[in-house]
Amino acid sequence: MTARADWIGYYDAQRERKPRDLLLRALASFERERRTGTTVDLGCGTGADTAELIARGWDVVAIDRQEEAKDAEGWGEMKHRHVFHAIARR
Repeated sequence: MTARADWIGYYDAQRERKPRDLLLRALASFERERRTGTTVDLGCGTGADTAELIARGWDVVAIDRQEEAKDAEGWGEMKHRHVFHAIARR
């Protein structure tokens, strides 16, 4: 199996992942203060956390080192949203 196939398989398995609990707790804290803004989602993968941030009014710079991340199925519904998805390379 190639490295690309490994990443595609990983992202396919992560497709149904819900936003992380830590993120949800942080967002609840910001919401109590009625604060939103711009944030960076490093290692964004399939975009579960990015989608949650967008749904709550945040602008997101989503970055993942693996090019396969942007092809993950979870990004399909966000392609026309105001998300900048960068691929970081060495």
